[in-house]
Amino acid sequence: GAALYQGLPLEFATYFRRFCCPNVHRYHDRTTIGLHRFCAAERRWKLCQTDEERMRLKRLLVLNFAVWRFIGGTVLFASEVGFLTGWGEDQKRKIREVVERGVREHRIQELFTDAYKGPAAIRQELTHPKADEDSLLRVLYNEGPKAVPNFQPDITFYTLVGKFQLIDKLWQDCYNILSAALPRAGQTELQGVCEILAELPFFGNSEDGLRVPGFFAKELVQDLMDTPVFKGGRQCVKDRHSYCPAGPGALEGLRLICGCRVHKR
Repeated sequence: GAALYQGLPLEFATYFRRFCCPNVHRYHDRTTIGLHRFCAAERRWKLCQTDEERMRLKRLLVLNFAVWRFIGGTVLFASEVGFLTGWGEDQKRKIREVVERGVREHRIQELFTDAYKGPAAIRQELTHPKADEDSLLRVLYNEGPKAVPNFQPDITFYTLVGKFQLIDKLWQDCYNILSAALPRAGQTELQGVCEILAELPFFGNSEDGLRVPGFFAKELVQDLMDTPVFKGGRQCVKDRHSYCPAGPGALEGLRLICGCRVHKR
């Protein structure tokens, strides 16, 4: 209530009355709790009997959280896609089937979040008053009269074709990601994992000739910290309180604190 804003400088009180500011501890939010409950990573881990099985599960954890977050962004999307046991044409076909069924049953707004730009673009395309079969054809295959040019960022924002291409690259990079997450002197670190992810499109940005981890690197690593990918969980992550890639919300907050102009949304 209003009492929460008592004693705050006027500019902060005004800001917090105008904007929704989610819990900074993301592992407390509803979607994160739902995804981890559905994933059941620890129960899956206990079923592994060999190092090969454990390595495979860790690779699948990277894959699934990336697919769930980057493509749909909701617990419903994750539950309908399921826990993927590999990445190839069968899995891509399954995701397309989920989208087609969502269109038929008028559930696209439930399947795709509007909190992330990528899923929101699909959501908007398929729920627009002028959405039609050509809209669905573009999303599924980037074909037909509404197909977008095969250039970034549009092909990734507006089609599953582009999103699948990104997941292809992440799947190939999984071993490097897992290697960077291995403990050293009993502790793990976020930064090395984020720097590997930064090499992927949409997971990092180019600044002064270098790749810098971005918002989705942060989102994925925050999920993985609470899985066996990071041995011992977030409590054993050495830099969890000192390192974090800055997404748009964090940058806006820093601008506010530093007295810079805040971008209107």
